[in-house]
Amino acid sequence: MTKPPSLVPSDQTPSRCKACNALIYFVKDPAGKWQCLDAAAPVYRLLSTTAALCVRDPLSYVAHWTTCPQAHEVRQLQILKEPR
Repeated sequence: MTKPPSLVPSDQTPSRCKACNALIYFVKDPAGKWQCLDAAAPVYRLLSTTAALCVRDPLSYVAHWTTCPQAHEVRQLQILKEPR
């Protein structure tokens, strides 16, 4: 069984989050919307059900807003900037 291709092109250079300085990638999802993903997402696969063996899955990514410690403040600033 082959893994699906990664959303992040192999030649893409990561950017930095302006709020927390974490490495991130900007990618378009299958619907064509821009997404911000953690460059080193905390996604692990269990290798054994009897022992605590796991490995980071390099083809899995997490939306950066779920791990950014400043996400709430960034959302508040975006709300204030929206035209009324």
